[in-house]
Amino acid sequence: MKLPSTRKYRFKGGNTSRESQSMWLMIIIGLAVMAFIIFVL
Repeated sequence: MKLPSTRKYRFKGGNTSRESQSMWLMIIIGLAVMAFIIFVL
């Protein structure tokens, strides 16, 4: 099980829980907005 994405985030910083949470929130919000636009259009 090789996960290059996790390696990159680990290299950026070990104690970046806040940044990771904000990043996931932005990703979820972005997906929700895209789905909303697709459903509306």
